[in-house]
Amino acid sequence: EYEDKAGRPSRPPSPKQNVRKHLDFEPLSTTALILEDRPANLPAKPAEEAQKHRQQYEEMVVQAKKRELKEAQRRKKQLEERCRLEESIGNAVLTWNNEILPNWETMWCSRKVRDLWWQGIPPSVRGKVWSLAIGNELNITHELFDICLARAKERWRCFSTGGSEAHVLLKNFLPLFHSCKSSKPHRYSTRSPLRGVMTLDLSTDAGFSAADREASLELIKLDISRTFPNLCIFQQVGGGSDLLLEGGPYHDMLHSILGAYTCYRPDVGYVQGMSFIAAVLILNLDTADAFIAFSNLLNKPCQMAFFRVDHGLMLTYFAAFEVFFEENLPKLFAHFKKNNLTPDIYLIDW
Repeated sequence: EYEDKAGRPSRPPSPKQNVRKHLDFEPLSTTALILEDRPANLPAKPAEEAQKHRQQYEEMVVQAKKRELKEAQRRKKQLEERCRLEESIGNAVLTWNNEILPNWETMWCSRKVRDLWWQGIPPSVRGKVWSLAIGNELNITHELFDICLARAKERWRCFSTGGSEAHVLLKNFLPLFHSCKSSKPHRYSTRSPLRGVMTLDLSTDAGFSAADREASLELIKLDISRTFPNLCIFQQVGGGSDLLLEGGPYHDMLHSILGAYTCYRPDVGYVQGMSFIAAVLILNLDTADAFIAFSNLLNKPCQMAFFRVDHGLMLTYFAAFEVFFEENLPKLFAHFKKNNLTPDIYLIDW
């Protein structure tokens, strides 16, 4: 266009450029170079070399088209699988909401529910299903959770201000223990395989030692910091002098549930590993509902046996596990036996 305006004659396009205009595949600059003529100050390509480069270029185009076709087929397959999954989840949600949940008492043990459960409970109904499946035999209410959490906060406040606040804590805790109508001494225990059992005797007007204050607070904080660390939603991201320190979006919820449970079941206390169970629940339930499910789940015989370190019951469960282990994986079971690997070594995370 410039040459036309300047009155200069324009040069005709090269044959190679005409060829490239009619190509279905738009070549990259690096692959297209082999089709270009050499600069005028260099000898022209021999016919054999030009033909060779043309063949190489065509092979590159064929391979590139194959890769593009393969990638397009892969993306199409992924899209189809995603659509099928979304359709399956949508149908499952309708089944859970319209058929199963309204008739939970009669359908929870049916084969249909079992099959749907193994396929995965849709996130939108997972919390409701878990709550119904766990139940609430302890009849815990949201109000009781608020009471236990308030007492946990009071305890944390007492520990943060020092042993002189112990009488305030005793004043708040003793009415709860007397209302339980238990003949056992009012003792609060925090159990950990790493630290042993730390017990606080509330039957007397004794003060708290520094070790007691550290044990009950640091163990929960330690477990929260290493609870699903890759998610970065439970870890503490900031410090301060507040009662509940700043943290990830679920840090305070997890801290509250564990603290409230410690006050709700002082006979059990906080045990290392509880934070993982509570964390999974609060990802699918509100704080109070997660506390209710958590407390009832831990009240089951199996969980309570391990969290209270009832060695007799633990051995019974270990023996039952070994029976199923031997039936389903006999070679691996024999290998474990040969190397003296007993269930108490690998079944318990902590």
